[in-house]
Amino acid sequence: MFRLARFIVSTFILALVIWFAVTVPIGKHTLWGHLRRIASTPEAKDLATGAKQVAKDAVERAQREVQDDNAGSASRPTQPQPER
Repeated sequence: MFRLARFIVSTFILALVIWFAVTVPIGKHTLWGHLRRIASTPEAKDLATGAKQVAKDAVERAQREVQDDNAGSASRPTQPQPER
């Protein structure tokens, strides 16, 4: 019962935030309008491009480490476990 009430309250608050962001003007534009304008600046686009490149580098590094670890463990002989 508590989970259902929490879900309903959370959904209501989310709907309220979305309504506020889309309809209530803050200066000349709504919050949504301000965020769209900020995201379309060259600086924001440059930031997004840089973040994507860093993420790609991190994924490639992680894949290399996993492949190196798998290659290293495949070449090592397995030790039999002592019986108890």
